[in-house]
Order: sequence, then C-alpha cells, then structure tokens
Amino acid sequence: MSNTVSATLRPDIVNLQRASSGGRATHEVIQIIQIFEKHRIICCLVGVSALVFYGAERIQHDWEICIPSDRVKDAVSLLSNEFVSMYTPAQRRLPQPASLSHTYPRFSGKDADFSFILVPSHDAHIRCSESTIQRSNGLPYPTLPVLIQSFLDTNNTVALCDVVDGTNVSECWGRQHLKLDGTNDIGWAKRMNGQIYSDKDGPMAWVSLFPTAIVSKQQMWESGVRNKKSRLGWTQPEELFETRFRLKSSDNPRNITHF
Repeated sequence: MSNTVSATLRPDIVNLQRASSGGRATHEVIQIIQIFEKHRIICCLVGVSALVFYGAERIQHDWEICIPSDRVKDAVSLLSNEFVSMYTPAQRRLPQPASLSHTYPRFSGKDADFSFILVPSHDAHIRCSESTIQRSNGLPYPTLPVLIQSFLDTNNTVALCDVVDGTNVSECWGRQHLKLDGTNDIGWAKRMNGQIYSDKDGPMAWVSLFPTAIVSKQQMWESGVRNKKSRLGWTQPEELFETRFRLKSSDNPRNITHF
C-alpha cells in the first residue's frame, strides 16, 4: 500500500504522507500536546477521541483537543506563527447537530494527512487541569467521571449512552462518582445557542442548536445505565453481549471499577 495520500484529498500538498499509527496520527497528536504543554497550555482530548478511548465504537475524522477557553487564542497564535512550518489552517467543518464545531479553529498537518480542531473548555463543559485528566501513551483524556459529568450537564444523551456501553459502568458507580442532583445546565445551552444565532452562516448553522429542555441528571443517568440491553442490535445477542461494545466477561478497556 502506498505511503502517500492523493493530492485530490489535500490539494495544498502533493504526495502528502500518511499519518502515523495506520493513519490515526497518534504520534502527530502527541507532538501537538507536547507543544501546548511546553507553553503551559493544559489540554485534553474530547469528542470521538475520548469516546473511543473509553471503549465506544465511533469513527474519528478530526482529533478534538480541548483547550482552556482563555487560552484558545494563544494556541492558535502558537500554531500559526512559531509552528507555521508544521501546521496549516484547514477548512472548517459543516454545521453538525448540537455542536459549534464548525466555528472552532481547525488545522491540518503540512507533512501528514490528519486534522484537528481546538475546542474551548467552556463548550466541552470540562475544566482542563491536571486533576481532571488521565494519560495513556502520552495522550491526555478527561477522567471518566469528568467526561460523563459533562454529558449529563449538557444533556448529551447520545455520547452518554456510548460511554456507558463502552465502559459498562453500573448505576451504583454513578452514585459514587457523579453529581446527579439537579438538572442539566440550561444556562450553558442558551449561551451556546446565542453563538449559533449570531453565526455568520445564518440559517445553515441552526441545525447546530442545543436542546434547552430541563432534564433531571438523576433520571438521565438511570435511563442510560438501565437500558443497556435495549440498545443491543440484532447482531449482538444478549447471551453474548453485555452492551453494544462489550462481550460478556471481556476485560475492561481502562481497568475501571464498575461498582
């Protein structure tokens, strides 16, 4: 198999090299993380990257790097100036449901075929700090309680069910590790929608609007963990599968205590 990528995929570069780790670009992303941390910008991987880390089966296109909201401009400046020989601004994403990803800074590698976006920590509803991050092979991810809490706070039930099925955590685990009192963060959803209403893309971006229904976090959690079996498909017989992503008696991907 050729180790180069057709220029039709990235017309700015001819004979673009395939990214490391079979095209997943793990080593390239580690390098970006090291650049940020050298400049005291704490960051972690969110979105599909984090879901896959915790056992969900998702297809990843861009790496999503969560940056403290007040350091996003610093990170963009760093990549655009000091490291301009390594990264180039990339075309932004199309609007996606319940997401502002189409507004985030997006970069591509100049020598390898991969891309990443910078997600403000406010938008991910995650506080970037050493106490909220765990590392695996040089890559920082939110700890599982921090990640799941962000899904509850933002009423992201799709991601919540994915991470529950990836880790097979129990209802009891949630009572021990999560803040289940109260409801989702409506103020956050309204602020996110305010950015969408003011977006220059106009009506096209309205597909991205966030739900503003008030939902009990306790009920959201109970529904997510109690309905694992109902999410099994016809190719996942209950006698073989614990969840959509976990066979019975399979090893926990992150040594997570379920109970």
